[in-house]
Amino acid sequence: MVPSLHAQVETVGMTLWRKTGWALVVLANAVLAQGCKEPIKGVALGLFDTELSSRAIRTELESIQALGANTISLPIYWYQQDVTSHEIRPYPEAGFDPVRYDDLVRTAIHQAHGVGLGVLLMPVVQLEQTGKGKWRGALQPVSWDLWFQSYEHFLLHYARLAQEEEVTLFSVGSELSSSEVHVTRWRALIDRVRAIYRGELTYSANWDHYHQVAFWDKVDYLGTSAYYELIDEVPTTYAALHLGWQRIRRDLEKWQQTVGKPLLITEIGYPSTSTAARTPWDYTGGTLDLQQQRLCYRAFIEAWRGSRSLAGTFLWIWEPGRGGPADRGYAWRGKPAEAEIAAWYRGR
Repeated sequence: MVPSLHAQVETVGMTLWRKTGWALVVLANAVLAQGCKEPIKGVALGLFDTELSSRAIRTELESIQALGANTISLPIYWYQQDVTSHEIRPYPEAGFDPVRYDDLVRTAIHQAHGVGLGVLLMPVVQLEQTGKGKWRGALQPVSWDLWFQSYEHFLLHYARLAQEEEVTLFSVGSELSSSEVHVTRWRALIDRVRAIYRGELTYSANWDHYHQVAFWDKVDYLGTSAYYELIDEVPTTYAALHLGWQRIRRDLEKWQQTVGKPLLITEIGYPSTSTAARTPWDYTGGTLDLQQQRLCYRAFIEAWRGSRSLAGTFLWIWEPGRGGPADRGYAWRGKPAEAEIAAWYRGR
């Protein structure tokens, strides 16, 4: 009689415990657990228009689902004035209604579930005053105590919403690099999220700062954005882009195996510009280049094809009314990159 899967896993776990200790057991369990799950094929949905109707949102979600995606991410933005501020609040523009915004978020979640899509809810801090070196990864509030109090209010508000709407995955933060040294505060905050929200958690580290995060043990998925510099100079070749992503894959897999948890690329995007591979975080440089966007995505897809380490990916961005051949931004709808993405997500 063939032993049950549960019995086999238990036997393997006990053998590893005796021979190599707890670290290998953690890694083995993470791999086994991930092997039982379908990879997350995610698309970020930009809800920047609070006037969108429920029917319009459903139409967008049906288009995303038709690509082969099985999950969306919903970035939720609250704002602080600048890098030294400690108060985080809903969009500060006159006439903005935060209750109506939350209703829009709930509608998007309902409609996503209605077409069979899972949801990652992703609270994100934005700055009203930005500039070189002034972004959410470089915050230096006058008082970190006050900043964390305000951030907790923001985060727990959406943790409650996520629990109420049966969201499957929740991010406790995005690219807050300078805050990550406050490990005790982060660990306590994640515990408070867990007390409210019963689903799975991730944190989205910046692509150049995931090694510095010291609270990965508190979340279910290792999360990182992926705006890596693939090349040093432009123009470039597809071979160089693919080589760049192969190198990045090796580094990420080595880290993932060390920590022993499933890996999520929580955000990856390329603008439709000639400089996309060199500075993917900047859509203002270079010239319009739809093929460069396509080749960057193709290099990413081919480098990760067949990986058992990557639990899922969220592609930036699907935004109602954006895309098409004249658009130089991150939207890939109606561009050559869409065909690359659809073929990958549909399993071809």
